[in-house]
Amino acid sequence: MTVTLEDLERLLDGEGLRYSVGRDPDTLSLGLTGFHGNYVLVVEPALEGRYVRVRTLRYAFCCSENQHMLSVLRLLAELNYQMSGIKFGWDPSDGEIDCTVEATVEDAELTQQQFHAMLCRYLPQLDLSFRRLLLVIETGEVKPDDLPGSDGLPPALRRELDEFLDDLTSGDGDG
Repeated sequence: MTVTLEDLERLLDGEGLRYSVGRDPDTLSLGLTGFHGNYVLVVEPALEGRYVRVRTLRYAFCCSENQHMLSVLRLLAELNYQMSGIKFGWDPSDGEIDCTVEATVEDAELTQQQFHAMLCRYLPQLDLSFRRLLLVIETGEVKPDDLPGSDGLPPALRRELDEFLDDLTSGDGDG
């Protein structure tokens, strides 16, 4: 079974998200605002509908001549190692850094619950990693509060994630 653009529209509708057809007519685009930035996401069927891919557009930029490039690449590698299923990438041709999550759809339909879980894993990490990435691009340094704790998350990000989850579960959030 494969996923179609219409399937993705139904899943996004089920999440209550507003979207539009992207520049590429086989994609859907949406904008989201987090605690640390505004993000443009593309949702698309990939590999002939065998995958669902959610990726950022213009998440961040770091040209190859940046004096902190090695630190940026180290951070991207660390994020990729720590975050199961979420991939940060850097395009050396234009310096774009993106963040992607994919789900395999081989022999079953992607359910609303699976799609919801995919977004719940992806969106907080996308937002929580943004400030840290920009800091490393600008300074090449990671503050001690940005270093991973025993759960793999930096203490500052752990506190923000806990606050975010508290807001979601208390019903006080704007979402």
